[in-house]
Amino acid sequence: MPFPKKIREEALVKSKRRCCICHDFAGRAINVHHIKQECDDGENNIENAIVLCLRCHSEAGHFNPKHPIGTKYSPKEIKRHRDNWLSDCESGKANYNLSVETVVKRISTSPELRKYRFKLKIINGSKGMISDYKVEVFIPNIIKIETQEVDRFLDTHIAGYVALKG
Repeated sequence: MPFPKKIREEALVKSKRRCCICHDFAGRAINVHHIKQECDDGENNIENAIVLCLRCHSEAGHFNPKHPIGTKYSPKEIKRHRDNWLSDCESGKANYNLSVETVVKRISTSPELRKYRFKLKIINGSKGMISDYKVEVFIPNIIKIETQEVDRFLDTHIAGYVALKG
């Protein structure tokens, strides 16, 4: 049986609808999981609840002991993940897996000037995205341009070429 609505809501609000293991925002794609399953006498209370995204939920609840690939999540480990995450949420120290994606593209060239467009996508977890800040930069041709470490950015465009991590 699922948790009562009041318990589910409390768990979702406390976790800010973020997975207690990977910390990704999951929106509707989230589960309130029993740490100790009901069939094993687990209770439907907040102490036995953990909020998990679909990916972590499949990892936490579906381990085949007859074919043990990987390391199973123990109830004790799951509780620690939950307690640490809820403590971080409550104290304001929660880390939301921030990342920035960058696209750089030369959009025009003249004998005197090169024009580049930088497009930034800021991602706050897997669902909370602030998208597409664009900046245009003009660089005189007398300035030599060098790029470094382009391969560490996926989908980076420089002068019309795509630099993929490989």
